[in-house]
Amino acid sequence: MNSRSRTRRYLAAVGAICLVVLCAGAAQLPSATDAHGPHFYSGVAVDVSGPVDGDVYAAGQSVTISGDVRGDVIAAAQTVTVSGSVDGNVRLAGQAVTITGKVTRSGTIFASTLLVDRQGALGRDLVAAGGSINIAGQVGRDVVASVSQLTVDGTIGGDLTYSSDNTASIRPDAVAGTVEHTRPQAAPRWRSPPGRSSPAGCWARCTPSSPSAS
Repeated sequence: MNSRSRTRRYLAAVGAICLVVLCAGAAQLPSATDAHGPHFYSGVAVDVSGPVDGDVYAAGQSVTISGDVRGDVIAAAQTVTVSGSVDGNVRLAGQAVTITGKVTRSGTIFASTLLVDRQGALGRDLVAAGGSINIAGQVGRDVVASVSQLTVDGTIGGDLTYSSDNTASIRPDAVAGTVEHTRPQAAPRWRSPPGRSSPAGCWARCTPSSPSAS
């Protein structure tokens, strides 16, 4: 499977996750009080600051994970910040996503701008799509990205595969494995076979005209 197919697959999954999270936010679910199990948070500004044992689902205008989460984090907001520690995976969607904390496993992130800060780290893989992606921290294994502008000032412990119209800015020796750059393919344009009209022309001919006013 090529990088574009993989990226489309992951983005479809992120879209489904975002829909679930946003529906939860619209329902105004309270935060869970049980010691175990999933925890739901919603509001204008959400800050998960305490220790949480279980998965976190969060939606709001801004979502901050500043505490310690022993589970996965699934969040959608205009701004998403992970400054605490997540002993699991993160699946995030937002206009601006920033990771300054530690994520033990992998990240699937859809954002206009994504920053993995110098203090930030993902222990395994990162799959991301965005306008601007800056990896200044650490990614333990592979990175797969669909992006306009990619900057790698930190370290990637595996391979880097990215789809972009622009060549990434990569610090020398930042990527331990291979770097593969593909350019997005333009969407195919419909052309009429010889002797046949376009769909628009057929529609104009085949659509009955309205009767004239008497």
